[in-house]
Amino acid sequence: EELLYWIRYKLNEGEGNYHLWQMEHIIEAHAHGETERFLTKLREQEISRIMLSDFGYWLMDDNLCDCDHAVFLFEDGERMALSSYQVDDDEWDFYAVPVRKNLILDPAKHHAIAADNNNSIKFLSWYVSEDCPKSHWLDLSIDDAILRIHADEPNITVGIVCHDFNDYEKMK
Repeated sequence: EELLYWIRYKLNEGEGNYHLWQMEHIIEAHAHGETERFLTKLREQEISRIMLSDFGYWLMDDNLCDCDHAVFLFEDGERMALSSYQVDDDEWDFYAVPVRKNLILDPAKHHAIAADNNNSIKFLSWYVSEDCPKSHWLDLSIDDAILRIHADEPNITVGIVCHDFNDYEKMK
């Protein structure tokens, strides 16, 4: 825990680099990771909202952004953060950790993704893409669109990959 606090202090002070950032993610994944439980919750529950952190956040093109983590707010009220870390030269993997109950998600620091009034965010699939066999993807349906979250360097990439839900079957 002390090493994790020190790394976060250095990153917060702007003294960190890519390797320190990766070290933080690896330690967090191994010390607090509950990725299997996160995947189980995705399959069993609806997601009320996703909050993308704005640490390292910028628009990539029309609809893609890079972010440090995404916080999933489940229908039972639990919050879990999803991020990634490098496991090999060209291989990244997701990890998920519970979010502390007393942590406030500041709208100025997190960008919210939510479904329209009568719809919801639902888990579709978790797979390794054929184009990049070592890259993990997570797909969710939001209204009539598919939101794809990709484990990437050094964080995650989020984007809308399909605006018509029926096109998803053609995409597979």
